[in-house]
Amino acid sequence: MTECYQPELRFSSFSRRKITADFTGGNLTSNAGLLLVRECDRHLDLARSVADVDHDPRAPARA
Repeated sequence: MTECYQPELRFSSFSRRKITADFTGGNLTSNAGLLLVRECDRHLDLARSVADVDHDPRAPARA
């Protein structure tokens, strides 16, 4: 069976702080999910892709 385990994920720095995700337990936080979303968006450009196909008729002059 293939083992898909990565002990640490590295994120873009925030100010001068190094941000990593470690899956070994220890000190945990529940408010870091948006950091993962931000990194996925930076690599895949998801927000721009969604904006390109999503038509929003509310204020077209402000687009």
